[in-house]
Amino acid sequence: PKAFSDELEGNLLIDMLENQSQRSGKNVWVFYKGDQNSSYTKNGVKFFSLAGFDVKGITQDTSLAKYLLVTVMGDEVTFRFKPIL
Repeated sequence: PKAFSDELEGNLLIDMLENQSQRSGKNVWVFYKGDQNSSYTKNGVKFFSLAGFDVKGITQDTSLAKYLLVTVMGDEVTFRFKPIL
């Protein structure tokens, strides 16, 4: 969403996701390829950036490459970035 060349397009996506979350009463999570492993919440929508093997410095330290483990137990949802290797 932050990488759209047109900021209005990114905002429109976020608005659509927010509306879907509010209408359905469900959690909305967005996973996308980014340049780092991170997460943030904007207006009730959770965004996850996953770098995988594109992390800077990966050639020296492969422990920098991570995946996201999402665990759902009933209404409780947790997540952790874990090493790929």
